[in-house]
Amino acid sequence: MASFIATLLVAIVALCFPLETNANYHYSSPPPPPIKKSPPPLSPPYHYKSPPPPPPPKTHYVYKSPPPPPPPKTHYVYKSPPPPPKKPYIYKSPPPPPKKPYLYKSPPPPPKKPYVYKSPPPPPKKPYVYKSPPPPPKKPYVYKSPPPPPKKPYVYKSPPPPPKKPYVYKSPPPPPKKPYVYKSPPPPPKKPYVYKSPPPPPKKPYVYKSPPPPPKKPYVYKSPPPPPKKPYVYKSPPPPPKKPYVYKSPPPPPKKPYVYKSPPPPPKKPYIYKSPPPPPPVYKYKSPPPPPPVHYPPPHHYYYSSPPPPPHHY
Repeated sequence: MASFIATLLVAIVALCFPLETNANYHYSSPPPPPIKKSPPPLSPPYHYKSPPPPPPPKTHYVYKSPPPPPPPKTHYVYKSPPPPPKKPYIYKSPPPPPKKPYLYKSPPPPPKKPYVYKSPPPPPKKPYVYKSPPPPPKKPYVYKSPPPPPKKPYVYKSPPPPPKKPYVYKSPPPPPKKPYVYKSPPPPPKKPYVYKSPPPPPKKPYVYKSPPPPPKKPYVYKSPPPPPKKPYVYKSPPPPPKKPYVYKSPPPPPKKPYVYKSPPPPPKKPYIYKSPPPPPPVYKYKSPPPPPPVHYPPPHHYYYSSPPPPPHHY
């Protein structure tokens, strides 16, 4: 027992010391070069020798079976009689009495009288009289040069064109009309008439010699303003609130849904085609398929030229 404990203590002490042999071992060969990972070679795109596939045909697939029958336009006919018409519910109690207007016990309000002012009405407005004479009337401007000569119509030296006669169709269409060509030269262009006298002087605004009229002042009443209107107060109490009318008969029974004696119409079944569905279109290339991609082997590991470190012995 004592020898086992001594051996265990030696092993613990040996493990506590640093492993100097492994930490400071020097290799005689240089370190391995860094591993360079080259990208895989790019394979050129494969070119097909055959033309591209044609577009799918736009025609629809033709079924060999007949088309589904059209749905019947007639509605389902029930074997039971239609529901009876609804009758209005009749109340057993008398109808409510008509509403009577509420009568006030106090007299109605007196009519409103217009307010009478104690001061005289304002004097009528008189038009303002200017002390200076009125402006002279405007005279038209007289030109010193003679007026322009009247325009004469241009007279052509050649005879006028012959009158157009309506073409009478026999079978072919009429020939195209040619424009008439005048033998005389065209009329000279019109020149604007130039006045020999100077243009009229600009008009100046007329200046009054008297002062402008004084501003109008608002008329001031000598009597006080009318008193404010007060609302009329009734001497009788207000009308009582209206109470809802209460029926003496019971309310009408609730409506029950009508029940048909015949069975409901059968459900519609989907139409089943007798022919098989159309096959999917598969395009076949005329050229061989592209070659499989080339896989390169991974890079091998680096081999050291120096021997490995010696094993550590405890």
